Amino acid sequence: MIEPKERIRNLTNLLLFHRYMYYVLAEPIISDYEYDMLEKDLVQLETEYPEFKRPDSPTDTIGADMASAYSGTVRTMVDEYLLTGEMGLDIHTGDEI
Repeated sequence: MIEPKERIRNLTNLLLFHRYMYYVLAEPIISDYEYDMLEKDLVQLETEYPEFKRPDSPTDTIGADMASAYSGTVRTMVDEYLLTGEMGLDIHTGDEI
């Protein structure tokens, strides 16, 4: 089973990825419902393990400037997805592939 810290990292990166695809590129690849369920999972984990919550958590940002968030891991994920259709995480669950 995946450790809470790793699951929080994966979900945070995945949700930031989906936000970028939706808000910046206007190319959502999951439904709003799927996004909401992923976010719900992240909220629950961050509540249970607040020590692993990241400062850039999508659970704390509403209407953030996604262009400025396009760096580091999320940038790599978006670039990889746009080039290959993959990004190392399942786009629906956040599980590593």
